[in-house]
Amino acid sequence: PSVSMMQGIRYDRFSLGVGVGYDAFDDWQTMPLFTGISFDFVRAPGHALYVQMDAGYSRAWLRRREEGQPEYRNAGGYFYHPALGFRAGKGKLQFHMRAGYKIQNIGYDATAEWGWAWDRWYPPHHVTVTRHIERLSFQMGLSLR
Repeated sequence: PSVSMMQGIRYDRFSLGVGVGYDAFDDWQTMPLFTGISFDFVRAPGHALYVQMDAGYSRAWLRRREEGQPEYRNAGGYFYHPALGFRAGKGKLQFHMRAGYKIQNIGYDATAEWGWAWDRWYPPHHVTVTRHIERLSFQMGLSLR
């Protein structure tokens, strides 16, 4: 699941905004901070088709045993989220639906202490994990003009 909130301005067919969100995965949670720009390429009274590009930095954290190690550092990364959307409504309230593709890089660094694995002791060692996540997105939301 993902949630996000974006505040911005609209001028004619263009809009520009700044947002924050939360994305949850099996092992990871991320908090993206981003800016978005959109353009209404088809408009009719009360509704529009638009393209939107969100981009920013996403802070990431992992809930696993590695966080208990003496030296542990979560790493976030840049993300990009192009999308195609539809907006409809009357007056100040509008309904949005959009589909896109989100690309994100996240990871962590940890230094492990001596420990026991399977049938032997292992010495301290350094681990770096990087994960590249790509996924389709389908979003629905409300906006006030």
